[in-house]
Amino acid sequence: MKVGDLVKVACSMDSSLRPLNGKVGVLVRQWEPGRTFWSKWFVAFGGEIHPYTINEDRLDLINEA
Repeated sequence: MKVGDLVKVACSMDSSLRPLNGKVGVLVRQWEPGRTFWSKWFVAFGGEIHPYTINEDRLDLINEA
């Protein structure tokens, strides 16, 4: 995954992300690349950047930039 890719949130089991489940967003930037086991991303939904990072394993790639 890279900046500008379209992704869909797929996290039905994660209660903190449940309101975003199924929403489509754009990857804005990666949070500290290489610092954690899972890549974490800042994602924009409807033109606004979500305030928290989302683990890459909770995102499905829809379309590459």
